[in-house]
Amino acid sequence: MIPKTTDLLAMATRFQVDAELRIEKRGEDSWAVCSDSGACLNTDYELEYEPSPSNRDEEFIARARYTLAGAFQQITAFRTFQKSLPLLKMKVGDFQTPDLKDQIDSITVGDLVVVRLGRPELGTEATVLEIQEVTSEDGEVSYNGVTSHDMVSPWGQPAGTKVQFQPINIVEIRKASPKDAPSDTHPAITQKDNT
Repeated sequence: MIPKTTDLLAMATRFQVDAELRIEKRGEDSWAVCSDSGACLNTDYELEYEPSPSNRDEEFIARARYTLAGAFQQITAFRTFQKSLPLLKMKVGDFQTPDLKDQIDSITVGDLVVVRLGRPELGTEATVLEIQEVTSEDGEVSYNGVTSHDMVSPWGQPAGTKVQFQPINIVEIRKASPKDAPSDTHPAITQKDNT
């Protein structure tokens, strides 16, 4: 699926990309993000532009690539997340929370949960998920869910922020409650009693 132009512009604005951007379809599963300068960055990460006296210099090329790369990366992450959305399989043994099994057993469809990831390179990161499906057998737990805003939002960021969620180095999982995030960040938390 190719994101709508409004999605792209929202992403571009969030990352302070100062350009009118559009997505051009190139093939069945290929596309490019283009600016009003006529430069495009395609799915092979190649910069395309029509050489002319005004855009042949290195500054133009560097500026065009920088402008498009931020939006391109966000769109790619968005598409990857959509494709994998998500059957996240996490082995109980991977968790470091002592009473994890009791927490998992108490989680049901429709619950909002907090998953905290320990990522040495980024520090500890927490994500709120709404559980849409839970299965548990042979010590393996599968979660299939997104927030009520249709996408997982990174901790403390505006609802709907697009991210790729990877179930690695899980250090905590528990039911979410209103204290986990302000209502303007994760409004769905205040709509359910998960305490």
